[in-house]
Amino acid sequence: MDSYFEQGVKLTGTFRVKGVVHFDGEFQGELFSEDHFIVGKAGKLVGDVRTFEISNMGSIQGNIVAENKVSLLSESRLVGDITAHHLVIEEGANFEGRCKMVDSSPKARKTQTEKPAKPAEKVEASAGPAPGKRGKKVAVFAGAAVLVAGLGLLYPAFFTDKVDTLIQRGNGYLAQKKYSEAEAEFSKALQLSKSSPEAYAGLGEAYLNKSMFAEAVTQFKRAVELKPAQSSYRIKLADAYAGKGQISEAEQTYKKSVEIDPKNDEGYYGLATLYIAGNNHEKAMTSLEKAIGLNSKSYKYRRTLGQLFAEKGDLDRAQKEIREALDLKKDDPNLHFSMGELLFKIGKEDEGVKEFKTAIELFPQNFQAQVRLADWYFQKGLLDESLKSYKAAETLQPQNPEVQLRLGILYSDTKQLQKAKAAFQKVVKLNPQDGDSYFRLGKILMAEKKYKEAQEAFQSAVSLDPQSHEIHYELGNALLEDGQADLAVKSLKDASAMEPKNTRYLMALGKAYVQKKDLDVAIETLQSALAVEPESKDLSFELCNAYSKKGYFSIAINHCKKVLALDGADYEAMNRLAWLHAKKKTNLEQGLSLSLKTVEAFPNRAEFIDTLSEIYFVRGETDKALENIKRAIDLNPEDNYYKQQLWRFKNTKP
Repeated sequence: MDSYFEQGVKLTGTFRVKGVVHFDGEFQGELFSEDHFIVGKAGKLVGDVRTFEISNMGSIQGNIVAENKVSLLSESRLVGDITAHHLVIEEGANFEGRCKMVDSSPKARKTQTEKPAKPAEKVEASAGPAPGKRGKKVAVFAGAAVLVAGLGLLYPAFFTDKVDTLIQRGNGYLAQKKYSEAEAEFSKALQLSKSSPEAYAGLGEAYLNKSMFAEAVTQFKRAVELKPAQSSYRIKLADAYAGKGQISEAEQTYKKSVEIDPKNDEGYYGLATLYIAGNNHEKAMTSLEKAIGLNSKSYKYRRTLGQLFAEKGDLDRAQKEIREALDLKKDDPNLHFSMGELLFKIGKEDEGVKEFKTAIELFPQNFQAQVRLADWYFQKGLLDESLKSYKAAETLQPQNPEVQLRLGILYSDTKQLQKAKAAFQKVVKLNPQDGDSYFRLGKILMAEKKYKEAQEAFQSAVSLDPQSHEIHYELGNALLEDGQADLAVKSLKDASAMEPKNTRYLMALGKAYVQKKDLDVAIETLQSALAVEPESKDLSFELCNAYSKKGYFSIAINHCKKVLALDGADYEAMNRLAWLHAKKKTNLEQGLSLSLKTVEAFPNRAEFIDTLSEIYFVRGETDKALENIKRAIDLNPEDNYYKQQLWRFKNTKP
């Protein structure tokens, strides 16, 4: 090493050095080095550097052009662009800027053979006092020539006006929320001057609003270094720390801001937001009360304090603070929304609805208010108003699964099944873990008789909620309708095991056993259900069917008669009883009377007409039997059973 500048040296101007130099001082200006320039851990350079090679262990604010290599060592910092042949960046180095790699090989390092090196001599340089060495001159030992030109002069005067213009323009872009444009202006300002705290703070603000928190921290730290008494820079630095997740650093920075400026209400508010995020509400309330004491006209402080009181359960004080905030800012939709929520909590729902409506009038894009109002209408049974509000919420957040779920339910309740199906399909696409929506979708598909699709929906619902007996029941029904009796029995047994006294589940299980032709098990299952609900006409009808299939016509007749005793207008039971009379060849007059009633009520039900034709055939009225079975075939030409009946009536005697 040819030269060493120790900590405490402060230089400005144009700095030209030869030989290997280790620099631990502070420099502002332009630096030219013909060899290897080393910035030590304590070294701080503000300005552009042109060198053969450089190693940075400290801090550099400026662009670097190196003929050979740039090394950024651990814990170093560089804000500026790099042009070099080689670049080495160690882990832990902080580099913000662009890099251009030069393909051509570097020129050979300049040597000092043209002139013999002077013997080492002690050179006195103008230096600021080092820590703990106030007023003492600092010695610089140099074995290479050192030229410091233009001391005290960094940039021409006209640069200052240019920098101020760029900063002003950048602030204008910040006000317009054009953060990328603001970033460009502040970056230009910093290219002209590395000593403007306003430019660093402006760039930090642009980064902060773009959620580039690490970059924002770097800029605000530099602004604080240049202007440590400016508490607003510290607040923004704390905001950036909080965004980055460095909560401890954020808290200490907020505290430092109020220590420097005890009347700094924003610092106390920043602390409050940190404490709220950490669920330390007592400290948050204390900080908010201090902020309000310094600035009683801030609606933001009072709103936040009111919300904390509401969470604490102190609704009177919460209402007082929110009212105070509304008096300060009547056109804030969020305040009206907060007041609406609070009024709902204290049971003043009608007043709360008015606040929600005001919030929507002020800001129609207020999603929370639209949803809250829609929920209230839904709870009150005002489905049309609820649907209108949910549609408005959907326009704001069309991909919100909760809104789609509510729309699906409302469409279902208002019998708009196609729209309901579309909404539930959207929900399960947006949130595949929503078992309830799969279940609701499956029920709509069942109503459409799309049994395969319904099975898929119910199976998805079961996989998400295997303990739901209702889902197992609906899956069993879908399988039963699809003719998969074995699988239906399994699902319905699962449902019945969870709810052993549920007669709906037992009846469906009995029907599944009938379909499997396990008639004894079916009858036993249905009888156990009938013991729970002896006056159930549906269970009696299923027993009538089961005994009919087993050939026990007399017992079947008794069960169908019980159905009609419970409900004289049950046409399914009438038809079944008429058919049983025909099969048993008894009470044919009664059977004919019952069958005629069913056909009169449902003239296009082929199965009812088939029963009537059977009774006519058994009575020996073959012409009427043929006439009616032909009507059944016309109504259902694909049914082979009716064609077999026609052949039978033509070719056999009654």
